[in-house]
Amino acid sequence: MLQLRKWVKPLVITVVVLAVLISCFAFIFQAPFTFHEKGATDGNFSRVISSVENISMANPKINEIALLGSHDALSDAITPQSEIDPAEQGVMAKFAPLVTGMQYRYAVAQESNLAVQLNCGVRYVDIRASYYEGEWWTKHFFLSGKLEEYILQLLRFLADNQGEFVILDFQHIYFGEKSVEAFMAYLDTVTLNGKSIYDYVYYDAAAISFGELRYNDVCQGGESGLVLIYFSEDKPFDQITSPYMKKFYSREANVRSLWHNTTNESSIIKQINDEANYLKSTDKYDDCLRINQAQQSFAASSVFSALFKWSLLKIAEDYNVKLIENGNFEDWLTVMPVFMVDFSTSTKGNFNTRVNNILIDYNTRLCAQG
Repeated sequence: MLQLRKWVKPLVITVVVLAVLISCFAFIFQAPFTFHEKGATDGNFSRVISSVENISMANPKINEIALLGSHDALSDAITPQSEIDPAEQGVMAKFAPLVTGMQYRYAVAQESNLAVQLNCGVRYVDIRASYYEGEWWTKHFFLSGKLEEYILQLLRFLADNQGEFVILDFQHIYFGEKSVEAFMAYLDTVTLNGKSIYDYVYYDAAAISFGELRYNDVCQGGESGLVLIYFSEDKPFDQITSPYMKKFYSREANVRSLWHNTTNESSIIKQINDEANYLKSTDKYDDCLRINQAQQSFAASSVFSALFKWSLLKIAEDYNVKLIENGNFEDWLTVMPVFMVDFSTSTKGNFNTRVNNILIDYNTRLCAQG
C-alpha cells in the first residue's frame, strides 16, 4: 500500500500537467482572438497622390512613385466560421477543423475594408478571389467577402477623389467552372454611376509598355484612374481571349516582388537589404513595378514561431513601425517604391500617419527633380 501511494502523487501531478498543456495548446490552436490594437477607422490620406506638388507637371513614371501597398488586402471579412477557399486542397485544409483559430489568425491580414484602406493611403491592392456557389469571393485560405462589395467601395473612392490612382493586382484567381475570360467579363458588370473599373483605364496597355506608363496616362485630365495587373496561372497571358485584355498588364512580365515566407524579423530585414542591393546592381527590372513585400508570412517551416507570435495583425502592428524606422527605409524606396504590408491601417506607433507622410515627402522630392 505504501508503494502504491508513492506512485499516486507523481501520477496525479503528471496528469494535471498534461491536462494543462493540452488545454494551453487547444487554446492556442482554437482561440479566435487576434490581440491587436484597433487600427484607423477612417483616414486623412484620400489625396495622398494628388496632393503631391507638381505631380502632373513632373509626370513621373508609375513605377517610380512611392505607394503604400496592402498585402491580402481583401481578407478583413474572414471569421472563424468562414468557408475554406475551394482552391485550398492541401494538408492544412484537411486539418483546418483542428486548428481553426490559428488559421483564422494567420488568414486575416487586414483589419479594415477597402474603403477605409484607400482613405488611409493604400494605393496598391493585392487581390485574391475564388468562384464559389455562384459568386466571386475574396479570400486568403478562407473566403472573406463578396468581391462585388469591394469593387463598389473602390468605384466610390475613385468617383470622389480626382487625381488619385490605384493599382489592382489580381493574383491566384480560382475559377471553378468559370474561366479567366468569364472573370474579366464579370468585372465589367459591377458598376457605380454607370462606370465599371474598366472605365477608369484610359490607355491601351498593349500600346504603352508598363515601364513607360506615366501619371498623366493613368489620370488623364486630372481624373482618377486605375492600373490593372493580372497573374495568369491557368494559361499564358497572351493566350487569354478577352476584349478586356487591353486594360491589363501581365504580372509575370511587369512585377518584381520577392516573397520572404518567414516570421523571422532579422531574416526578412536581411532579405530586404539583399533584394535592394541586387536591384541596384542590375537594370533588368527597371521597367517593372518593384515591390518591397515586407510582411511576415505564416509557413509550416516556422509553425512554432507562429504559435507564439499569435496573429498576422499582432505581428504587423509591432513590425511595421520597425520597418519605417529602419535606417535603410528610404534607400529601399529608391529601388522598391511599393511598400506592401499587413495591417496597413495600424495606428500603433502612429504607423499609418507616419508612413504616408514619408511617402508624400519622397514623392514630392521625386516630382521636384523633374
